Amino acid sequence: MVRSRVSLSKKPKGVDFKKVRRKIGRKLPPPNNATNTQIKSKAIVLPEQSLASNKEGLLLNSKGKSLTELLMQTKHFNRKNRTDALMGLRDLSLHHLEELKLHAAVIVETLSLLISDPDKGVREMLHSFLLTIFRGLKEKAGDDVARS
Repeated sequence: MVRSRVSLSKKPKGVDFKKVRRKIGRKLPPPNNATNTQIKSKAIVLPEQSLASNKEGLLLNSKGKSLTELLMQTKHFNRKNRTDALMGLRDLSLHHLEELKLHAAVIVETLSLLISDPDKGVREMLHSFLLTIFRGLKEKAGDDVARS
């Protein structure tokens, strides 16, 4: 049994994959199995929990920190934060010395821990802060004596 050549050449050729020709300069379309990785998010705004609204009526230094925040920062482990807190307390003492007299016990208790601070810069800043307070109190006492 001999097969004829006609039957071999007439077999239909199956095309598994068709090559798509792209034109030059055109953008490629995304592949069929592409994953969208874009993330959309929205912020939640709670105006009643704003930190600025909580500071109304409090003593604030030039950087907007309250007395309680500054006293908490004096106990911070970082040297720079402790010195910044002392500078903020000094700023408060220059502008609101009378109001700080009301909180003198808490301030002295907190600052007593800094007297034995291992960092020399913190101890020097504490010294300059205490000098500022004592000079301010001395001037206020001199003014009170001169008035009476």
